[in-house]
Amino acid sequence: MLTKINLILIPFLYAHLVISSPVPEGQENPELGPYFEGDIILTPNQLGGKPNVNSRWPSRTLVYSIGPGFNEKEKKFIQDAIKEIQSKTCIRFRQGSTGDHVVYTKSFSGCSSSIGRVGGRQVINLASGCFNVGPGTVVHETFHALGFYHEQTRNDRDNYVVIHADRIEPSRLGNFRKETSSLTFGVPYDYGSIMHYPKVAFPKQPGMVTVETKSKGANIGQRRAMSPLDIMKLNRMYGC
Repeated sequence: MLTKINLILIPFLYAHLVISSPVPEGQENPELGPYFEGDIILTPNQLGGKPNVNSRWPSRTLVYSIGPGFNEKEKKFIQDAIKEIQSKTCIRFRQGSTGDHVVYTKSFSGCSSSIGRVGGRQVINLASGCFNVGPGTVVHETFHALGFYHEQTRNDRDNYVVIHADRIEPSRLGNFRKETSSLTFGVPYDYGSIMHYPKVAFPKQPGMVTVETKSKGANIGQRRAMSPLDIMKLNRMYGC
């Protein structure tokens, strides 16, 4: 059994969810904040790499509660995200606030989550801007809590994208590291993943392309819904 530990903030980080109106470029990814990779809250045992199998949720069930401060529309987006994941994967959600569990909160600015099950109470924070494209960012942060890093951290990413380090804000270069021990579960690289950075992540100047796809015309950084490969990878991670 994992024990409850304090979280460390590191100052580096298609389906059926539809955007109701166009969103300006850059605002579709409100999780590009001040944490590791923009939105990841790491625990001490995760500083050296990916969480192990003990960080997965037992019985494929994420225990959660929704904290105060959300309006009715935001609460609905959280529930829509949960329903979306449940309807397309073997992951189940159960309401609860004891033992190992996630609390969806609106306690501070930005969108953020821990990676996997860390033990005890852990937080998925969702400020108001995290709902600007509907439930998609909630799905993204919940995927982190289920055990996923960002898609472009895969160790094979250089075959699919070019990271333009000279265009990245220097203090944010650490957000673009590769996970040499990344787990892909045999799923191909996914430009359409809800976990992929957008092309303009952490630029020196607004609008600069920092992540360029090697496949002409490929779109990255969507926050609408899980892609088919997201669904496949989550099911394989949990042995469905």
